[in-house]
Amino acid sequence: MLYKFGKLPKKIDKRTLQLKNFLVYKNLPLLPEEYNVDSEFIDLIDNNTYNNTVYGDCVIAGRAHMTLRFEYFEEGILISITDDEVINEYFKESGGLDTGLYMLNSLNEWRKNGWIANSKNYNIHAYAEIDINNHDELKYCVYLLRGAYTGFLVPQSAIDQFDKGEIWTVVSSNSPIVGGHCVYIVGYNNIGPICVTWGKKQQMTWEFWDKYFDEAYGVIDNTDEWIDPANDPLDIPKMDQQLSEITSSPPNPEPTPSPCIIGNTIAKIMSIFPYIGRRKGRFYYLNPPLSKKKNNIKNKILSFLPIISIGAGLMLQVFSMWQLDIMFVTRMWGVCETNIDFYKGLLQQGYWRWAAAHDFTINVEIFPTNMFTSGFWYDALMMMNILSWFLTALGVYSLHRKIQTLKNKLRLMGGE
Repeated sequence: MLYKFGKLPKKIDKRTLQLKNFLVYKNLPLLPEEYNVDSEFIDLIDNNTYNNTVYGDCVIAGRAHMTLRFEYFEEGILISITDDEVINEYFKESGGLDTGLYMLNSLNEWRKNGWIANSKNYNIHAYAEIDINNHDELKYCVYLLRGAYTGFLVPQSAIDQFDKGEIWTVVSSNSPIVGGHCVYIVGYNNIGPICVTWGKKQQMTWEFWDKYFDEAYGVIDNTDEWIDPANDPLDIPKMDQQLSEITSSPPNPEPTPSPCIIGNTIAKIMSIFPYIGRRKGRFYYLNPPLSKKKNNIKNKILSFLPIISIGAGLMLQVFSMWQLDIMFVTRMWGVCETNIDFYKGLLQQGYWRWAAAHDFTINVEIFPTNMFTSGFWYDALMMMNILSWFLTALGVYSLHRKIQTLKNKLRLMGGE
């Protein structure tokens, strides 16, 4: 069987959104050990090649595989995308020549103008680059965004393995590269990612992914499901803000291609230096200084919320219990011993009404006035005690969320 390749070398644009900047760590769900987007469907059959055995239209074919799933989730039906629709879009974007496409250029076209499939125009809301060295980031993209749009340099060994129905593995460092290819990642497991290409689902190892893949993107089809910023694992408002800023800025004069094997090696070395790694080349991400400064004070205050809440709660607890013991427990014990009638009245009327009826007032230094009955102070101190429990519970909950957020950050920063 003949296979065609059509992914041109990766383009780097420093304005490209980075997915890790929009993941809300505290809201991220636990990742399942394995997940496949197609497990959400009952009758999805996708064995389409979209003429990728005749033309180098893999960039649009990958888009078609994603669009099938996106619309199945949104509309609840399996739309029909024809080979002609894929080929028409491919030649439209390539200028009529079978030369292949840049994935970044095609993503921009998909977002801005959409494409005709199933006789309708479909576009996407946004896309963001995935750090290909971080396996958890890819998994979250597949799990939350229903797949990943990826590209790699194909070794001859992968073609041989595909023909034999074998897993894509790294068999030889000397296997020649035969072309660039775009595939849709539909799932993952302990072995590695699972992609859809040339009419089949293809398992690969994580080692294969690390060696040959040089670009990957998460695609946000629409934002209808992201309606609760407090709980959503993706920060759509922040994404929209940055998207608005970058679409108003000029593009890079000449985006440069990134070599796969050498680029991956350099990327791993650069990841040792966090500052350089986030500011330069393929790891660059947009983080506007104004937004950062604006939220700086707020973030600092929120970072101390658990300590402040727990500390204030414990202080109020100690103070209120201490004062209740001094002012009421000892005195009330004496009242109960000396006057059983007063004790009965206390039980019948309740403390506040009983204290007011008997003019039971206090005179201690911390409250230098007798204008209130002790019943008033009892109520005040009990409310203080209740408040202390609330603040303590709030602090413990905030601390738990911060620990969970830190765990998610460490997992995503470290990858596998």
